[in-house]
Amino acid sequence: SFTRLDSGVSYREMRGGIDGIRKVKKGSIIGTQMSIRCKSLATADEPGGLLYFSTRDDTDSNELVGEIGTGDFPRGLEEGMLGMKLNAVRRIEVPSPQIFAARNAGQLPEAKTEDGKRRYDDLFKSGDATLLFEVFITQISQGDNRI
Repeated sequence: SFTRLDSGVSYREMRGGIDGIRKVKKGSIIGTQMSIRCKSLATADEPGGLLYFSTRDDTDSNELVGEIGTGDFPRGLEEGMLGMKLNAVRRIEVPSPQIFAARNAGQLPEAKTEDGKRRYDDLFKSGDATLLFEVFITQISQGDNRI
């Protein structure tokens, strides 16, 4: 079942991660592999929504790195990642108003594929920009170089 936050963000823990290791919190520098789907662009083949971005297809390193709380990631995504452990996987749904705000702040990852670019454009034309992020935490640092 999904955990719903006051902000409207919801998430489901798909894999809990490694116990005893740091958790994602404000100020954490994290590495993540992720895929992002456009919920309003769901099809029979892709009921979770069409894929617009994945670290596998759209980055050279198969990873995004950023600091929680600094605007490196959309706010709703950060809220959904708080408390995640190393090697954890969560499916995080961020509602449309927060995605529009993240787009306007330049916080959404950029698709490199033609399909991804087109789906990104279609997402904002659809009126419902809700995104589903599937996030895998590959590293967590609190600034002391420990992972």
